[in-house]
Amino acid sequence: MSWLSVVSGADVDGDGVDDSVDDCLYAAGNSTVDRMGCPDRDGDGTSDFNDGWTSSNPNFGKDVAITQNYDFVSVDHSPDGKQIASTDENGYLRIWNATSGINTLSINAGGYLAGVSWSEDGRYIGLTKDDDTANVYYASNLTSVHGSINADVGGGDYTEDIDLSNDGEMAAIAIGRSGNGGTNGVIRMINMSDGSVIQNVNPGGEDRFQSVDFSPSGTHMLVGSSGDFYVVETSTWSTVRSDSSPNADVNAVSWSPDGKHMAICEGWDGGGSTVRLFAAGSWTQKWSKSMSTSCLSTDFSPDGKQVVFGMSWYQNDGAYSRIYDVATGNRSTILLRHAPVTANLEMEITVVNQMDYLGLPTAQESLKHSEEITKVSTFGLQI
Repeated sequence: MSWLSVVSGADVDGDGVDDSVDDCLYAAGNSTVDRMGCPDRDGDGTSDFNDGWTSSNPNFGKDVAITQNYDFVSVDHSPDGKQIASTDENGYLRIWNATSGINTLSINAGGYLAGVSWSEDGRYIGLTKDDDTANVYYASNLTSVHGSINADVGGGDYTEDIDLSNDGEMAAIAIGRSGNGGTNGVIRMINMSDGSVIQNVNPGGEDRFQSVDFSPSGTHMLVGSSGDFYVVETSTWSTVRSDSSPNADVNAVSWSPDGKHMAICEGWDGGGSTVRLFAAGSWTQKWSKSMSTSCLSTDFSPDGKQVVFGMSWYQNDGAYSRIYDVATGNRSTILLRHAPVTANLEMEITVVNQMDYLGLPTAQESLKHSEEITKVSTFGLQI
């Protein structure tokens, strides 16, 4: 949904289903059988949530490992799940075939690359760099769309996360601080039609922001900061929800594909960390889990039924990815353990031919990242 669009107040996500009967207010969809107006990728009338895209207790097996002599930082899947984009410490943005692990495209963007985001319309791949800039590339050939995008808001600032809206019309850049001093960070909003700055958003007057994720509808953003998270409306830039439940930095956030849930991934609070699941709309917490190590990343399954959290390298939870049932908070019996002293910094779940994939580069919390991307697939799917 374009930031320029005018959407009826009775149809927030613009899918033609009135909000009074729309079961997925923050995600456009055309389901009619079990839910009204929810995502329905195969068009059979049943929403993805109830269509069996993800098994309730899958077994994960490694399909391919991409091992290099440099450190990966972040990954994101293409919308069809057939490719994986990665950023690394040497300044390379690379695209990999998700089945074979073969590198199909590369570009040296220079410097140290941080976040990466592939727009859901498939057109763009965005990244952040350690020189206070961001860049967005055409996914087809990795040529820059608008050149370097200025993400410098003052002294001591640092670009963290980036997310592209589902329709590829906006980019949101989370800007923090490299230390305890310096200029307060913002969420810098970029108009993808010309690369211009739409707005610098600073919900709560925070001094740093670690993470950002658009709602599937593009009408809202979920923003993680230090000890707080915020929900921001993207036409007026007003904060519709602020929450101080987090006990530490919110290292990662994710909005479910059906727009109904939000995952909050917290860093080390001095004695462990907490991962949380919230209901969108009511903005209430549904459940939380305590961890013995920092949470570094989170994502939902394509149907929104499961959520995964990636842990840092230390303590009993170190180097595990923990998968939970969204509705109940029950943990899956499947735990993906990586190298003994590493854990995944960024992960993605996507779908290819009704199979789920996790793209898992691994990383220490000290930002000494792993030299491997592991792709695993689920078996025993309910199709």
